Amino acid sequence: MESKEERRRLNSVIRKIYEGLLASGDLTAEDLEDGETLRSKVLSLLDGPEIQFSIDHRDKLLPNAEQFANEGSFELALMFYATYYEHTINGIIGTTVHRLDLSANVTKGMLRTVNLEGKLTWVLEVLGLPIFNANYLKTIKKVSEARNAFIHYKWQPTPGDIKSSSEHKLGELAVDASKAANYFKKFEARCLFKGNKGRLHRAIKS
Repeated sequence: MESKEERRRLNSVIRKIYEGLLASGDLTAEDLEDGETLRSKVLSLLDGPEIQFSIDHRDKLLPNAEQFANEGSFELALMFYATYYEHTINGIIGTTVHRLDLSANVTKGMLRTVNLEGKLTWVLEVLGLPIFNANYLKTIKKVSEARNAFIHYKWQPTPGDIKSSSEHKLGELAVDASKAANYFKKFEARCLFKGNKGRLHRAIKS
């Protein structure tokens, strides 16, 4: 007999599969009328051409970011927040390009050659997606810069008082980084689910 934890993990995987099908456009708003209609459509999709799935690592990124922030390891926290931002916008872009039936080369080009700021500004406009909040964009740029400074550490001597001030600023930035991550979740839902994520979850349970 499966444990509660095993059941929870299984339900989480099933939910993500359904969410992925909705985000990609394989499921539509009409398919969310009730649980029976939804399951019938998903079964027909699974019986059709092979469906490809991607592994989502973000379930590990945010908990790690929050844990390191609580421990006062702000550089590590910001590294995980910055990685979360990049994974999320890359997912939004990749899913939208697939939904628009553009070639895989378009996705590769955007993800490999465009920096984070470009992905959160002009790429969104090109793909017909909503505008990203300017204040949160500023926070994300600061987090990305702090992450890069940590990863490419230069081993420069720092006086104690400057170091203390720097750690305080990193702590404040970690708080803002968490708020930006919460905004990013809502932005992703707006881009990919168009207000239908709640309807999907209700239909899964019915």
